[in-house]
Amino acid sequence: MFVIFALLSAVFSSLTALFSKLSLKQIKPQTAVFFRTGLILIFLWAFVFLTDALDIKTINATNLVFLVLSGACTGLSWISYFKALSIGDVMKVSAVDKSSVCLTVIIGIIFLNESFTVFKIIGVVAILLGTYCMIDNKSTISKRTSFAYFPFAALSAIFAALTSIFAKIGLKDVNSDLATAIRTCIVFVIAGLFALIIDVYKPRAQLKKTNNRANATTQDDNFSTPPNKVNLNTDDQSNILALSKYVPRNKHKIIIEIIFLLLSAITTTFAWLMYYRALSMGEASVVAPIDKLSIAFTILLSWIFLKEKLVKKSLWGILFLTLGSISVIF
Repeated sequence: MFVIFALLSAVFSSLTALFSKLSLKQIKPQTAVFFRTGLILIFLWAFVFLTDALDIKTINATNLVFLVLSGACTGLSWISYFKALSIGDVMKVSAVDKSSVCLTVIIGIIFLNESFTVFKIIGVVAILLGTYCMIDNKSTISKRTSFAYFPFAALSAIFAALTSIFAKIGLKDVNSDLATAIRTCIVFVIAGLFALIIDVYKPRAQLKKTNNRANATTQDDNFSTPPNKVNLNTDDQSNILALSKYVPRNKHKIIIEIIFLLLSAITTTFAWLMYYRALSMGEASVVAPIDKLSIAFTILLSWIFLKEKLVKKSLWGILFLTLGSISVIF
């Protein structure tokens, strides 16, 4: 039964990647994560109350600690993932992110004493080959930023793997829907902190610094240069250019992106409900690979709707990723 839940999670996860990419043109990544998590939090707790799953007595200290750790890893994974998405192609970012299944399988076998099979090893190797094929081809974006997404996508994969392992421990003897709602509270807090620091405090600090330099330059020139023609150095101009990216230019586009953000939150909610239900029933080293079949759906959707390139090497990547995800089930 858990296989069905894991497959449903894969379908909803693929839609999440598409909607998330479409919501990142006007809205800043960290802000998007924050509001998206807030919506998911509302949906999850509503689901908990509607299904009468609110049974706090079943949660002990161990459950709570590992659910908090799982939520923290999810928050850090999302921040890294959305940052990578704002820079790189969906299919490449998703390929690196989904490689987290390799770490999940290895950690599950070593630390959770989950079953060790030759098929799991073959699956891990195939997934790594598929990831290599997906990221080692010509990019649809400039050479300067072709691999800028990779460190963030890699961090996303590492934290995603830890998320599954911690969640597996935290879900023991606990209603999976309630556990999902609890860990999402932690994700929401972390997302809020990152949004506050990166999207609010940092731009304001940069703007204040730029204004101070501009005022200092004006005073040094004894007002010989008109205020609207103050000569700023390269760093100041770069700061202003960076800040200008955060100024919304089209209200209609923002509304459309908010709609996609809402759709992303809805699909993520269902993906999480399905995934953690499956995780509470089956091994993490099996559930995670099935869920990562979403990479095939994600790449297909990004090719159809986002017009991202799907070269021959990418097709081999899809094949390896799919076969690898299926192999570790056995």
